[in-house]
This record gives sequence, structure tokens and C-alpha cells, in this order.
Amino acid sequence: MGVIMIYKAIPEQTSLFRRLRSDQKISTLFTRLFRNGPFHTDGLEPDELQDLLDWIAKDKAFGSRAELDATVLELEKELEKTKAAHPGVEDRTALLEKSVFILEERLLETVKQQGHSEAEDLVETLLFGREQVAPDFFEPVDEQLFLVPSATVQAGIEVLRNIKPEELIKGEGNPAGYHRSDFARWRRFYESVAAHDEAVLVSA
Repeated sequence: MGVIMIYKAIPEQTSLFRRLRSDQKISTLFTRLFRNGPFHTDGLEPDELQDLLDWIAKDKAFGSRAELDATVLELEKELEKTKAAHPGVEDRTALLEKSVFILEERLLETVKQQGHSEAEDLVETLLFGREQVAPDFFEPVDEQLFLVPSATVQAGIEVLRNIKPEELIKGEGNPAGYHRSDFARWRRFYESVAAHDEAVLVSA
């Protein structure tokens, strides 16, 4: 129950997204920075950031810290291009902590009751992603990013916007109230992503 799910918007038509699939160095760096950025790394102290980069430099994708530093500059350019073309994308993020499995259970039940023909696939994809973004670059045991395609985001929000938090999670006080708040924030994230016709990257 301690799994923390992190969700971030990604425009599929960008060169950044294409390079996440095709460029092992960019993909590895972006993935390793996902929890602490990658658009925002200012939450880290300078020493913490350098320690993180030293750790990433040991990955098989890089031959040295200098090689990693060159990739950092390349990624920064891609991030700036993406932010310029898609204002606010860096802030379209969400986090589910402690609530993901109860939401999975309740959403599956609710969406099935609504008669959705692909309820399980839709709910599982919205919560956990559908496909690995770059499976060839990582070992099965590695932390990887999973994709919620923009088409699924659009289909999902059509379903989610008709679900009332108080009906999804019944009960007074906590943890029911905590789970309702988590669901409401997560749904707002998907509403924002859908409004910008973007996809979602998911990490657990």
C-alpha cells in the first residue's frame, strides 16, 4: 500500500517524446530524473543533484560523467523547446500515495457498473500506463516509464468526469476523505491534460 504513483503530461508530437523512445541517453536521463523533475530539479540541493547525476552516470547508457553532462545539456534544450511550445506542461503533474489500490478497486467496480465494455483496460491504463515508453533501453527490473496515450486520456476523462468522489469512496473522516481528495486531484490532472490534448507518463 506504500506505492507512490507519479504522473506527468507529455505532448506526443514533440521531439522530446520521440527521443524518449529512440535516444537511449536522453531516455535514461529523463527516466532517472522523473521523480525529481525533469522539468523541475530546483527541489534538490546542489549537492543532492550532483550526487544524483553521479549515480546516473554509472548507468550503462553513459561512458563517463562528461558524457552524462553533455546529455544533460541536450535534455535541457529539449525541455525548453517543449515548455515553449506547450505552456504549463511542466506543471501538469499528479501523485497518488496510499490511494492507488483503493482507487483501482472502486473505479473498476464503478466503471463496470456503468456498462463500459473495456472498463478494466481503461482503469488499469489510466492508473498504471499501458506500454513501456522505451523497453529496449532498460532491464525488466529497472524503473521505467509507462505511457497513457492521448486517445486514452480523452476516453478516460469522459468516464471520470461522471464519477462523484463521494459516491466512489463512501465513509466519514479518514481514510475515506483522504482517498476522495486524492481522486479529485488526480481527476483534475487528467482534465487538464485532456484539455491540452496531451499524453501521460507514469512511474511507480
